[in-house]
Amino acid sequence: MTTLLTRCKVADLTGAMLDAAVAKALGHEWKWARMCEPDIVEITDWNRPATLVNGWRFQPSTDWAHAGPIIERERIGLREPRHPHPFDWGATSEALSIKTAGIGSPQYGRTPLIAAMRAFVASKLGEEVEL
Repeated sequence: MTTLLTRCKVADLTGAMLDAAVAKALGHEWKWARMCEPDIVEITDWNRPATLVNGWRFQPSTDWAHAGPIIERERIGLREPRHPHPFDWGATSEALSIKTAGIGSPQYGRTPLIAAMRAFVASKLGEEVEL
């Protein structure tokens, strides 16, 4: 398992930090494959089913093959940019939130996958996550 690095607001997560939060929300053990730009998240519990989709990288914030099954299973709804976030996609998880015991709060992002993965993480881990 990784060591505690920082406490982050889910709404601010992007890139490898968001990928790491998704791995954590899925219950996977993970590590940083590189600690330089760009960071890559590597799942370390290889014997779990459906750990990786396209090789060794885990990038649900940019790869539909990784995020798609999560979006479908968790019934995450996406909506195109509009007021009050005219430049960001919106997403809400219909799955019950473990932390809030209710439907997850809306999350936003510059792409549909960023919004959807933020909604997934928030529904499982709450509005802040330790990475």
